[in-house]
Amino acid sequence: MCIHSKSLAYALTLLLLTFSTYATAGRLPNTLERIEYAGPGYLKIYSANSETSGEYHIINNYDVKRLVGGGEHKHCYMFYLTGAELVKLPIVNQSCDAALQELIKTKR
Repeated sequence: MCIHSKSLAYALTLLLLTFSTYATAGRLPNTLERIEYAGPGYLKIYSANSETSGEYHIINNYDVKRLVGGGEHKHCYMFYLTGAELVKLPIVNQSCDAALQELIKTKR
């Protein structure tokens, strides 16, 4: 395989991963009640649906990308990348500031 073909195959793989990211993001809970640090590389997520509550592995501390707050910090979304999944989770029963403090703990 020539160099040009390898780079084309690499680009197509990245493109496929990008599109598959959005298709697989539904595996994690849709709404959060609380987030806790559960050890290096893990977040404990409490969901409105108890079946989706539990510990979730994040590949490394830098997977947690950012929190986006709404009016008066009551509407908050957590974005993070886990493997090939880009996940956007609304946080419903915890302020953005409290959620951010929990996530800062994961970076220590």
